[in-house]
Amino acid sequence: MRTLLTASIIFITATASSFAAEFGDLAGTYTGKTPKGNAIVIGVPKSGTPTYRFAGKSVRVSSATLSGKTISMNVGPSGLGRVVITASGKGASYKYTDDKGGTSATLSKQ
Repeated sequence: MRTLLTASIIFITATASSFAAEFGDLAGTYTGKTPKGNAIVIGVPKSGTPTYRFAGKSVRVSSATLSGKTISMNVGPSGLGRVVITASGKGASYKYTDDKGGTSATLSKQ
């Protein structure tokens, strides 16, 4: 049992470290507005879970994954909303989708 626990801790630490190293290049605060004028603020830490604010309100991020320069997040109380940001140059493209539709925007990296 102790061996399994130790192996699990080592695996989780190694996985988190490699994820954080990839995430580091994208770390920063991304801001912008939807076509309807709603403010978007996404905080991407060097390690940990990104934060998401929409129209001035914090929105729960239930999971986040990284693939290349694209961060995908499940957001909202039940995690059914999906935010995808793809870094490019000094900003990122933003897309939000849920069962009611979606929106997109261009974000600036602070």
